[in-house]
Amino acid sequence: MQVTEASDEYIVRAEVPGFESKEIEIGVERRCLAIAGKREEEQQAGAGKIIRSEWCACQIFRTLDLPSDVDASNVRAFLRDGILRVDLPKVQDKG
Repeated sequence: MQVTEASDEYIVRAEVPGFESKEIEIGVERRCLAIAGKREEEQQAGAGKIIRSEWCACQIFRTLDLPSDVDASNVRAFLRDGILRVDLPKVQDKG
């Protein structure tokens, strides 16, 4: 996971190989980002008579505390080539 800070936002990049966007959930609160994902795959060996079969549940869960408040209503997330990018705009001071 890589976190970059710009003047107006935090940019988080996380490797999530093999996951599709529908399998990933992102939760954002004032100073916290949570990334969760779950996928299930059925693996079978050989054709014909099954001599081995197993289910593999692949899961990810990461939380990240942020140094300042973010605007949870304007978060953007993109998934491309196994890299999840989350743009977290900072709350702008009104003063």
